[in-house]
Amino acid sequence: MAGTPKPIEKRPPLPKRLLLLLILTALPAIIGLQFQQGILIAILLLLIILASVGRQKAGLIMLRLYSCIVLLLLSCLPILHYQGSHIDSIIAPFPAMMGQSKLFYLLLWIACAIIAIVQVYLAFSQKVSAYFKQQINLNIMS
Repeated sequence: MAGTPKPIEKRPPLPKRLLLLLILTALPAIIGLQFQQGILIAILLLLIILASVGRQKAGLIMLRLYSCIVLLLLSCLPILHYQGSHIDSIIAPFPAMMGQSKLFYLLLWIACAIIAIVQVYLAFSQKVSAYFKQQINLNIMS
């Protein structure tokens, strides 16, 4: 007397906005692993992406927090750059960046800022939050 099998829950398809957000989050993690810079943060970002694909609400909360922190840090970057503090010691490990002009750094900052604004927009989008399960489960391993 076997019981009736449970109906299989049909998963909604991954929204394109969430896919773009996950790609924009995975790129710094993969680059960080490739250049062996910030390995712990890169692994944590990849775990956040894994939790987000698994429809965990904690993954969405962490993606939103990450995108806001990136935007906040990029907002402070011009102030730190024009104070002339230790920017040269940060750039020193990247020899390809040493001979670039200030215009290059300005364009690079603008590109990063636009990407960060897009990340925040995508993280707080209604279509992205509709993909995740409605019950709040802050355990990313379940």
